[in-house]
Amino acid sequence: MRPTTEQDLVADDETLYRAVRNDSRCFPVDEAGRMRISSTAFNDRLRRPSVDRACLCINGPEDTRMRFESESAVLSLEVGDVRGLTATHGAAGTVYGVDVEPVPVEQNPAHAEIYGRPPFDMDRVFERIKQALARISTFAIAPTCMSEMEE
Repeated sequence: MRPTTEQDLVADDETLYRAVRNDSRCFPVDEAGRMRISSTAFNDRLRRPSVDRACLCINGPEDTRMRFESESAVLSLEVGDVRGLTATHGAAGTVYGVDVEPVPVEQNPAHAEIYGRPPFDMDRVFERIKQALARISTFAIAPTCMSEMEE
């Protein structure tokens, strides 16, 4: 892994991609029959969901999907929107911000992670952030089950 430099900082106007397996828990259908994005799409045991920086994906969201199952969805988020999210822990009053940092890996130089400032140290806080991430996400590539619903 190469060290992060000043040029590697993720700009507010960048787009991020997140691949999500084709799973009904991630894409439940609401009462009106529309598929929505669930907070489950942002599950991560380390509370640092992985994303790709779109500006480094030569083939767009397909670069992100090709590292996963072909039926996977790819979500799109804007960095400025991600950084605009906050959550407050009621008892302590701690305000958690959200940021994005590049974490390139050998197989994926576009890799980055969404993380908390301070780090998300409670499941309840991380769950609220995941819900907010789901609300600001759109489909760059819909999951196969969604495509089949539209036919």
